[in-house]
Amino acid sequence: MSLSDLSDDRMMLFVLKEKAKWSSDLEEKKAAIKKLSTHGEDTISELQEIMNVTAYEDIRNACAEAIKSMQVTSSSIAKDNNSMVSSSNSSSSIGGAYQRSNTGLNILFDSAREYYVKGDYKKADIFFERVLEIEPDHIETLNGRGTLLLYRLADYDKARNCFEKVLQVDPKNIVALNSIEILGKKKEDEANQQKEKPAAATVEAASKKQEKPAAATVEAASKKQEKPAAPSSDSGTVPRVDPRNPYNDPTLPYYNPDLDKKNK
Repeated sequence: MSLSDLSDDRMMLFVLKEKAKWSSDLEEKKAAIKKLSTHGEDTISELQEIMNVTAYEDIRNACAEAIKSMQVTSSSIAKDNNSMVSSSNSSSSIGGAYQRSNTGLNILFDSAREYYVKGDYKKADIFFERVLEIEPDHIETLNGRGTLLLYRLADYDKARNCFEKVLQVDPKNIVALNSIEILGKKKEDEANQQKEKPAAATVEAASKKQEKPAAATVEAASKKQEKPAAPSSDSGTVPRVDPRNPYNDPTLPYYNPDLDKKNK
């Protein structure tokens, strides 16, 4: 079968699979795997194929998590189907579909919380995102992901988006209101820190500038003290010859009679 014979859906899955297998961009690989996993159990074979050819441990783990998530969700839906009572009423059918969908969301949400407790925050974020792809206004997930981004991953912009979506659905939600307030304080603190940095640098430069002359002065003083003192003329030593009268000529005004006594 040629590529032209594939349906649009199969062609899209094929392109995603090839990206996950051969792309040189690790993030593009992960994004392709994530999109594949949203198409249900039909993509398990593609994910397994990616696991077999990839050299990246992260990519193998991402494929394994996606397969596990789909299998768990599928198993839960199958159990619900077995326990449901058949009904010809159309409204009952709609209610059953909603119940199955809700069960799948709960499994994904519980997985996110489990990874959060374990300290694997990046995987927890992946499962929170999967819940929101299915139900974008899931308040508990939005608050959970916002808290994760705020306190663990320090991604304040994404955290704010989560809490703002909660307030669009529930304007009086305490968790979202408190978190928005905390985000505002964090932004103020960051702005203040940015202002303080130039001031601190200026003070440090000024202090260094003041220290340099002082150090030079101390060094000059110490060198001055180290110079040997000039020899003193004791009574037991010969008086120095005056350069103006080197031969001690008595006819000159610089005659030194003591020198003559010493010489005698």
